Amino acid sequence: MITRIPAYLYRAGTSKGPLILGSDLPADRGTLDRVLLAAMGSPHKRQIDGEVTYDGDAAIDGVSGTAAPVKQNFAGTVGSKTGKLLPTGKLTEEIDGIEVTCIDVAVPMVIVPAAAVGKTGHESKAELDPDSALIARLGKIRVEAGKRMGLGDCSGFVIPKPVLAAAPRAGGTIASRDFVPFNCHATYSVTGSMALSIACVLEGTVAHRLARVAEKKRQVIGIEHPGGVIEVEVATSGDGETFQVKEANLLRTCRKLFEGQICIPARIWNGRDRARDAAQLATAADLL
Repeated sequence: MITRIPAYLYRAGTSKGPLILGSDLPADRGTLDRVLLAAMGSPHKRQIDGEVTYDGDAAIDGVSGTAAPVKQNFAGTVGSKTGKLLPTGKLTEEIDGIEVTCIDVAVPMVIVPAAAVGKTGHESKAELDPDSALIARLGKIRVEAGKRMGLGDCSGFVIPKPVLAAAPRAGGTIASRDFVPFNCHATYSVTGSMALSIACVLEGTVAHRLARVAEKKRQVIGIEHPGGVIEVEVATSGDGETFQVKEANLLRTCRKLFEGQICIPARIWNGRDRARDAAQLATAADLL
């Protein structure tokens, strides 16, 4: 026997995932966990929602089509892997003869001035990917940055993320090329955009020197990348040692791809005693 649960597959930016209405899930917390594990392999509050509007005019450079806008706040990701905004305690430092900035917001990142490695920071992915000397040098800088950031030997890992930065040319705040880490990203990673945007408004960093930022605590940072521009709305407070990230908001999109049913064994849940709505589930699961 199986229990069928109505579900929807949505595209959010460049990612896809299922969404289930709260009223189609069990009210009991323990049963809910088992159902989500059986259905998707990971119980998470973002997989539960109420009514969703997915038609809209929001567009993301590098992603085809338009859909409903979704604003995501990444302020809680400061020190994602290292526990610190500036893992080395420095705004800038020299690695391999180049002044760089090591920062950790959503992802540990080492920011390299494009001019310091003989680039403009406005090259295409096709121009950068064949440059083995550049990839090798960024790798050397990245591994050393990882050691200094307390991440150990990162030679076999994708963090810290190396990026090239330059002054903007197309009306944005800064131009950058995101490496992942052995080739250039076709557009720009979400996590990378968080780290770079905060670096842009943190006075004294490599990014701040290159960026065209306004002298205000809330502003939109436009990062020019090979596929266009990605915008992050940032809100901060304080300066120097009192600097804090209040908001780091990114616009994503949400579009329904298809709807159907997820089938789970009836022994896990027989389909009875459903929750009233997503709010009831969130309260039961201590997610509010």
